[in-house]
Amino acid sequence: MKQLGKIISVLAVAALMTVFAAVIPASAEDQLYFTANVTTSYEDGGYWATDVTVTAEGEHGFVLAGGGTLRCIWAFPDALIESHPYLCFKLSNPEVCSKITLSKSFNANPELPVSSVEGAQCVNVMTTVQDQDPNGYTYVAVYTSEEEQLHVEYMYLSDEEAAATGGDNTNTNTNTTNNNTDTGAQTAVGAAIAAVMGAAALILLSRKK
Repeated sequence: MKQLGKIISVLAVAALMTVFAAVIPASAEDQLYFTANVTTSYEDGGYWATDVTVTAEGEHGFVLAGGGTLRCIWAFPDALIESHPYLCFKLSNPEVCSKITLSKSFNANPELPVSSVEGAQCVNVMTTVQDQDPNGYTYVAVYTSEEEQLHVEYMYLSDEEAAATGGDNTNTNTNTTNNNTDTGAQTAVGAAIAAVMGAAALILLSRKK
């Protein structure tokens, strides 16, 4: 009976490890935020060239000064775009933005516009520029169109696609996602507790015999 108790204990521990592994969250997405600094490596989020003043704002935001149709350009090696193919961003006042474009080369390829409407946006850069001739780099350009400053809450490259909310649905969608996540975590924790109690009961019963 002691041998049976040991076997049951081992099985219980294995079951617990499986349950707890399910509770451990997956690794977070890898994000490279655009900054208001001139790049030194083309992989630090800094801009490549600009004809408009760029200043930092908030934790990850930046501001493009107004004054006509001007632009700021970020350049990234194609290898970085391949590992982080999603461009995610949110503009505080999108009506001031003339356009946001993507291109593999300003000299050899046309600039391809992406949506810059209200709310969180996410676009697959790889898919957008897949038909363009490679030049070693992929460019993201943000254009202003008014005297008013353009406020960018955040803009980053990611290895995972983010939900595009649009309009005023950002907070609602975020809360719903969080609630679903919490419920799943609570369920997993409950299952782990039940497994512990069940294993303990089996061990006690086996020892009594």
